[in-house]
Amino acid sequence: MELILIIVGILLLIMGIVLPVIITVMMNRRPQRSYLDSYFITPFELQVPFENVSFTAGDGVTLRGWWMQGDTGSVVIGCSGRDGTKADLIGIGTAIWRAGHSVLLFDCRDRGESDSAPRTLGYREQLDVDAAIRYARGRMPDAPMGMLGFSMGGALAIMAAAANGHIRAVVADSPYASLYELVGDRLKSTVIPAAPVMPLVNIFNRLLYGYNLHDVNPSRDVKKISPRPILLIHGELDSVIPVSSVKQVYMNAGDPKELWISREADHCGTYFLDRQVYMERVAGFFTRYLIPASRSS
Repeated sequence: MELILIIVGILLLIMGIVLPVIITVMMNRRPQRSYLDSYFITPFELQVPFENVSFTAGDGVTLRGWWMQGDTGSVVIGCSGRDGTKADLIGIGTAIWRAGHSVLLFDCRDRGESDSAPRTLGYREQLDVDAAIRYARGRMPDAPMGMLGFSMGGALAIMAAAANGHIRAVVADSPYASLYELVGDRLKSTVIPAAPVMPLVNIFNRLLYGYNLHDVNPSRDVKKISPRPILLIHGELDSVIPVSSVKQVYMNAGDPKELWISREADHCGTYFLDRQVYMERVAGFFTRYLIPASRSS
């Protein structure tokens, strides 16, 4: 009996403290940087004129990006995923620029060329997006503005548009519905029981990293975007964020809204199925909603 009680006690300790702490730390992990982080393609390789720019987030973190000046008077801001950088958006970013829009691609904190700082999965990075918006408005105060994001960046684009009326159109590719649900879904794919563990993960996340997982909730915030338009993109075969997430976001969004689900695409894979179609549809979406008809015709 004593041995059984010891075993039960150890299991409870693992389930109640050790496991939730490990999950929390992994969720907010900071990958080690190397010299390879300095090797990336820029707009120069695509013969697109650009400026290296920098701006500061509300908590003092310096962020760096690329500014490509367009000629239509509109601007689109692009944001990459959890471990991504601005170079990941070079294809679609230059396509949007070729459609006439000014484009700002930037690295969130602790990614790419931006300063090292504690990172999260979409909480502190909201400060980064806000800083990017302020920078773009400083350069083009009256410009119609759009947001484009992938994965975590898609979630950030939705939340930014919900909080900032200057964002007039949003494209979110493979966003999660809520951070709490995303972590829970990832646990369900393992032997770890999500129902009893997730509340503990949230508690330890608040204690160790200072934020509530429920505060990062694009499916809730998307309701505030209408009547501004949103285009949601997702792969049916997404192995990172289930396609049910984007369907939940779409259901909560108001009109006008579009949903593009690619049957053969994995996470953020729609672009790679047909680059030309993707570029035309996304760039066309921003042109339709950011450029007056008299100027785009």
